[in-house]
Order: sequence, then C-alpha cells, then structure tokens
Amino acid sequence: MKSVRFLTRLAVATTLLVSPLQAQVVGGPATDENCFPFGCLYAGNPSTRYQQVYSASAFAPINIGSISFFLGASSAGSLNSGTYSFYLSTTTAPVNGLSTTMDNNVGADAALFGVFQLTGGAAPSVLSFSGAPFQYNPANGNLLLDIRVSGLTHPTGGFAYYQGRHDAANTVTSRMHDFGLGAEHYGLVTEFTAASTVVPEPSTWVLMAAGLAGLAVVARRRTV
Repeated sequence: MKSVRFLTRLAVATTLLVSPLQAQVVGGPATDENCFPFGCLYAGNPSTRYQQVYSASAFAPINIGSISFFLGASSAGSLNSGTYSFYLSTTTAPVNGLSTTMDNNVGADAALFGVFQLTGGAAPSVLSFSGAPFQYNPANGNLLLDIRVSGLTHPTGGFAYYQGRHDAANTVTSRMHDFGLGAEHYGLVTEFTAASTVVPEPSTWVLMAAGLAGLAVVARRRTV
C-alpha cells in the first residue's frame, strides 16, 4: 500500500514538473478598445512599427508558442492587409518608459517569432499568431513584443478594435509606436500560450532520474 502511495505521489510530482504553463493573459481587465496595430488606417502609410512591453511581475516562466488578442465588444471593422513580423525579447525597458528610439527597447535575446500575412476581411473575435517558441524567464526582465509591419493597405471600413487598457496608472503593460500620438500607457490585452512541446530543465531531469531510481528500488523490494 505504501508503495502505491509513493508511486502515485511521484507520478503527480513528475507531471507537475514537466507540464508547461498553458496560457497567461496580461493587461486585463480591458477598459477600452484600440485599433493599433491591426486595424488603424495609419494615415495611408505603407509601413509602421509597434512595440508593447509587459511587466515581468505578470508572468511565470513560459515557453511562448502563440500570441492572441481579443476583439472589442463594439468592433465590427476589418483588419488591415499587410506583412506583420513579430519579434520577442527580454528587455530592461520599463512599463510606461519605452524609448521613442525603438531599437533601444529591444533586448539582446531578440528573436523572430514569425512573419504573418493579414489579408483584410472581418476581424476575428480572437486574433492568434503561432510562431517559433520563445523561452521567457521573467527573472531576467520585462517582455517586449516588437511588431514591424510592411505592405499595408487599408480595407473599406477598416478600424478593427481589439481589447485594451487605457489607464495612466497601468503598471502592467504599455506601448510605443512610430506615430508619436501619445497614450503610450495604453496596451492591448494579450494572451501568451505555451508551445505544445517543452524541453524540461536540467533540474527536472535530475528529479525524474531520482524518481525512476526509486521505482527500481520499490520493484526490487516487491520481488524479494
């Protein structure tokens, strides 16, 4: 009986150690809606750059595999057409303190998450992008999402609005863009979902090996 209890506890502990955190929503609850960077008209410009920083305090370690945004309740607009290149990095830049020199906000571990083509049309209720996994450890700094857009065209109607937080006291997330329109304390509510495959850390392998050794001892005792 004791052996069964030991095995059960070991299995539960091992599962908790190797299971990835599935999803984290940052920036909520929404207090407003905004069309940057997926639905604004950008004054006819063919390109733009948008950055959003997320406080490390809002996260547990996560291997990011997809990024999602949520359509505003009052939005019935269309997405822009264009090529959206997403980059992720760990940054020392603070919330509500992104530099207008946008390259200065990018961390040393910057990585291309993915290049995505939006082709206009009605804005989906959840706009999701899946890309190359990015291992984020909040102990190392804040998270920066850097979106660089090219080839922009604007559909009739335009103005797809996604949920955001427009609050000068917001300490969780803020943005910067290359239009100089202010409101940099604004940020979109964003969901970060873990990649489906996560490689356990070395310490996890050690614990798993110890568990397997324990299984061998229990099995040997039962056969004696």
